Amino acid sequence: MSPPYWQLSVPVSEAISEGLTNFVWELGALGVVEDDVLRAFFPPDAVPRELDTRVRAYLDGLRALGYRVEDVPPAVRPLEDEPWAEAWKAHFRPIEIGARLLVAPPWDIPASSRLTIVIEPGRAFGTGHHGSTAGCLALIERLAARERFDRALDVGTGSGILAIAAAHLGVREVLAVDGDPDAIAAAVANAARNVVPDRVR
Repeated sequence: MSPPYWQLSVPVSEAISEGLTNFVWELGALGVVEDDVLRAFFPPDAVPRELDTRVRAYLDGLRALGYRVEDVPPAVRPLEDEPWAEAWKAHFRPIEIGARLLVAPPWDIPASSRLTIVIEPGRAFGTGHHGSTAGCLALIERLAARERFDRALDVGTGSGILAIAAAHLGVREVLAVDGDPDAIAAAVANAARNVVPDRVR
């Protein structure tokens, strides 16, 4: 029997979710799913006790800074009965945002009259499921409906989702920047996946 993948689960509030998501990526997560509970998936060589200790210390640091952190401790358990990749993918479903946009993972693209943005969830922030991303997408859509923009700048592009949405909504040239090489690689791949690499740089 092959060694198990690991799932770390911890309740999160909106105020701490983005920071905690970035932290578990830094710990070596292979995938992250976030709603009221953040679930991070780790390879078989991860050390459960170390993951637990480091996440508890991170949460204690947030408490010391005055953030509200749930009293429920993190839990690390083996994923022996299902491949981690399938467990991770099951949580990413197509999501309608605003009046015209649909964000979907590449394995579940429904037929739709909406402008579809296909994002591969990975090591970069921005799948449309977090409130900050959804809010930005809705705002970009409203702005594009009122006024034409020739150029846009997406600072901290992550997955490239906002830059891709801007291109889909008529912006002719979008410069997407990020300090994280993993984010740049994800944004480049997602721009190509959405057939906008000529407009998103």
